[in-house]
Amino acid sequence: MNEIPVTNHGTTSLSVGSAVVLPGETKHFPAHLVPIHLRADAQPEAPPADEPDTERLALDEILEHNVTQITEMLPALSLGELDDLEIAETEGKARKGLLSAIVEERLRRASTDDQDAPGDPEMDAYAAGLTEMDDDELAEQLELMEGQPTMIAAIEAELERRAQD
Repeated sequence: MNEIPVTNHGTTSLSVGSAVVLPGETKHFPAHLVPIHLRADAQPEAPPADEPDTERLALDEILEHNVTQITEMLPALSLGELDDLEIAETEGKARKGLLSAIVEERLRRASTDDQDAPGDPEMDAYAAGLTEMDDDELAEQLELMEGQPTMIAAIEAELERRAQD
């Protein structure tokens, strides 16, 4: 089996599938579990200089709408797009209603088996791994995921699900 080393050069934990790579740590993973952007040989594709960044244009176009209109668009966005939208909004108008709606959308997806929402394979694998952790492991993961709202929402949803059982 072909394994790829993943080194976390950041200051917060990094999720690969259902595993966590702590800052400064290197772990080896089967190649099929490592997202393209974490592979050492991956080169991010930059848009050609003469073409605008269409993803950024799309975010800017979305952010031109009012909070109610944007909130209605959130279910159609992937988790990555939600993250990008949140960053763009935080750097821009920072509307509290919109930022709350983004968090609520993440929580809704994490707490339900929403098949209509665009999938994020990395997040799906991580969320699936949470069901196999005991409560202490979940509490530890919650501390490690500081600054990663999507992961925190998934952990909190799993804890809520257990509290209801």
